[in-house]
Amino acid sequence: MKTKLLFTTLVVFICTTIQSQVWDETNDGDLSDDGTAPSGIFTFNLDGNIIIASQRGNPRDVDFFAFTIPDGMELTELIVNDYNGVDDVAFIGIDSGAMTDVDFTNPSAGDLLGGTSYGTASIGNDILPAMGNLGGADGFTPPLQAGTYTIWLNQTGGQSTSTLNFVVEETLGIDDNEGAQNEISIFPNPATNTFSILSTEVIKEINLFDILGKKVKSSKNTTSVDISNLTSGVYLANVITERGTNTIKVIKQ
Repeated sequence: MKTKLLFTTLVVFICTTIQSQVWDETNDGDLSDDGTAPSGIFTFNLDGNIIIASQRGNPRDVDFFAFTIPDGMELTELIVNDYNGVDDVAFIGIDSGAMTDVDFTNPSAGDLLGGTSYGTASIGNDILPAMGNLGGADGFTPPLQAGTYTIWLNQTGGQSTSTLNFVVEETLGIDDNEGAQNEISIFPNPATNTFSILSTEVIKEINLFDILGKKVKSSKNTTSVDISNLTSGVYLANVITERGTNTIKVIKQ
């Protein structure tokens, strides 16, 4: 009985590992070195999404791949599961859309949505918040919403290999959060020029994102957001209170 149970557990573990592994350069081949034609587009789902890739500075080897977060889901964490290399630090960049025109030979943060240096010291840590705070980039506040994004993996020194875990979860909206259901609401919605957040909790910050996950507005210590200069469409408001974060859909008329 114990042997059968152990075998069953092992099979489940192996299947889960296979499902979560999206790409391993050792087995699946080199990822694209062209940001305008990245590998993918991979679909990241709830099982966990593992990318194992190597880069080096000389001879130069960079990696680009695109991925999609399905509707109703969001990228909540990017965990560095492992990192090995002669140099302790590499770079990861992210851009909105199915490609990026960043020039990796002469890069500019202004060409990216975000990015950060990472390496040995990052093992076991979530680097997504640091990526959103790259100076000069468009910037974002996690989680990243449903949409398509392109990743750039870069190394200017000796070869390094990283194992990256893209953690995707179901979007936690106002209707899904029973504890916050009667605490936060938005008015008016749809809105034309401004909208206000009504809450029983103190609102610390409101960040507004477009459907690609790009932050288009940020307001602190206020309940009102001016959207008069935004184009019509659907946006997501991340409302940060003392009790946590809620995501609410906003329609701009």
